[in-house]
Amino acid sequence: MMSIRMVKTMKTKIFIWLILMLILNACADQQAEVKFYGALNRENLEELELDLGTVDEYEEVSNFILNKVCDDKFPILSFKVNEVNYKIAPIDFCGGLKWNPPLRELMFFNESNMIEKSGKLYPLDSIQSLFQKDFFNTENHPDFTSDPNRLCLIIKQKKDSPVENLITVLKRIVISYEELNSSARLNILLVHPPPPPPIEINERDN
Repeated sequence: MMSIRMVKTMKTKIFIWLILMLILNACADQQAEVKFYGALNRENLEELELDLGTVDEYEEVSNFILNKVCDDKFPILSFKVNEVNYKIAPIDFCGGLKWNPPLRELMFFNESNMIEKSGKLYPLDSIQSLFQKDFFNTENHPDFTSDPNRLCLIIKQKKDSPVENLITVLKRIVISYEELNSSARLNILLVHPPPPPPIEINERDN
């Protein structure tokens, strides 16, 4: 049997090991690179962040954005890729966006993770080549924007879609964007699922 002294020594070593692990983890978090994309911070608005790893469905993300925007807050979505913490500030306004840009300035990411651009469908793997044409449209092709700062990336998911689908799309967007070495901003908009239809109540005749 171990002596009381040996037990105390082991407890001390375990305690020191735990302290060291906490210090190392804290240092790792401080050294993690942070990259911010999306809408610029609106003056005098409080930033509120949602870690996408803490929610399950797309509807939760949509509700977070709507609730914060309509409460005069600045919503930010965050997720991690390797050792990089990405923070995305989506474009949104309480009551919805009221503008009708030409199709060439829009890129849609639908529920099936397909990309729609100027009425044509492309697989998600085509995002890099599409970005090249949109961000560097030197030939002024009518299907692609003439000003990359006006390009809007619109993500649409079903309300019960796993949040991993959204993270997959956002990862492809930011990684493909970084490979462009472009200074144009990323404009990202999440489409909010429609509310359920109202329940009709038939009044009985007296």
